[in-house]
Amino acid sequence: MFDITKSLAAGVVVLLAAGGVIATGGLDGPPFDASASDTVAGPHNVEASASLESGNVTVQVVDQHQHGVANVSVVVDGNTMGTTDEDGRMAFNLTTATDGDDLTITLEGTDFTASLDYHVTEDGTLVLLEESYEYSRHLEDDD
Repeated sequence: MFDITKSLAAGVVVLLAAGGVIATGGLDGPPFDASASDTVAGPHNVEASASLESGNVTVQVVDQHQHGVANVSVVVDGNTMGTTDEDGRMAFNLTTATDGDDLTITLEGTDFTASLDYHVTEDGTLVLLEESYEYSRHLEDDD
């Protein structure tokens, strides 16, 4: 005979367990505490890259859905170069980069800061040495 009490109890345990996974950001996301009245603003994960071709550096910033992130400030070795466009791209001339140079690109968005350290190779390409990302989460009020 089918015992509805055990089935309901098992269903509640499964729903509570699933809710715990969702509340902690999913299986692969960072944990965060969000109530029904709070929403998390901005991208939660961004990826950034840069390439060098004929003295021109192109920076690309995309969100977790591979959409470009606009209005990200691009700073190279302390000098502000500009901001990314609606596709998350920004290009600038860097003809002074030569073999053996190291280059630090800092990206400053609304909710994140990224630092990319590159080495310029003999053939004029960039090799990523190290990258780091810091995220800040701003909870919006429904007031």
